[in-house]
Amino acid sequence: MKIIPSKYINIFQLLRNETRSLDELIHLQTIALRKLVNHAYDTVKFYKKLFDGCGLNPNDIQSLEDIKKIPIIDKKILNQYSYEDLISKEYRGNNLIIVKTAGSNGMPFMFFIDHPFDQLRKAQFLRPYLTNGKHLFDRSVSFSVHDTLKKKLTTFPEKKDLLVYLAGTYLILKSKVHFMLAKFK
Repeated sequence: MKIIPSKYINIFQLLRNETRSLDELIHLQTIALRKLVNHAYDTVKFYKKLFDGCGLNPNDIQSLEDIKKIPIIDKKILNQYSYEDLISKEYRGNNLIIVKTAGSNGMPFMFFIDHPFDQLRKAQFLRPYLTNGKHLFDRSVSFSVHDTLKKKLTTFPEKKDLLVYLAGTYLILKSKVHFMLAKFK
């Protein structure tokens, strides 16, 4: 028997959500929110302290509208706490995946996710392709401009024909994009 990776099961569930009614989606989101809030309060020191500090009980969160009761948390606040305070006691010692932000706002940030959430993130990335006519194993290419290259482009306007910084390695001229795409096929 072949085991289906959880990423594909997640894709199926995400695609199924597109046909659900708004009431069904709100109901499912409310259940997920309440479960998440209870889990955070019961297993993460930071959230217990946050909720207790503002007089909020997890049972106060009964609807999506109640999310407004939860204080807004930013990176500055989280950086004041140890990882021990921020990681659920249910996950300590597990093989967590480290995710780092680039720090585009001047403050890089690191956090941890578990394998099932990593698979969900991958499924969320694939969903727009599937809902727009692509198939699961179709090849694709992604073009973007790296932040440091954006600065160079504004410093050197004569380089305006420069289109993208691909995978941190290749510089491609606009006039060459059609050639690169044809070669990719």
